[in-house]
Amino acid sequence: MPAARDQDETWVQGLWSLGLTLTLQGEQAAAHETAAACRRAAEAGLDAEGLGRAAYLDGLLHLLEGRPSPR
Repeated sequence: MPAARDQDETWVQGLWSLGLTLTLQGEQAAAHETAAACRRAAEAGLDAEGLGRAAYLDGLLHLLEGRPSPR
């Protein structure tokens, strides 16, 4: 089912893009929710690149909020 896998990866990439946009707009609460959704979608689809995207988003949020470690 390559089409389903491609769909999952596209969904994860879309969530990452939304999370990045929310972060840059200063909407941290919504960005945290989107990052969590991105991580869940990547885990469900066994998407290693998606997990990297989620980790990047988490790291960026923590960096901009001045927190060196997750909540």
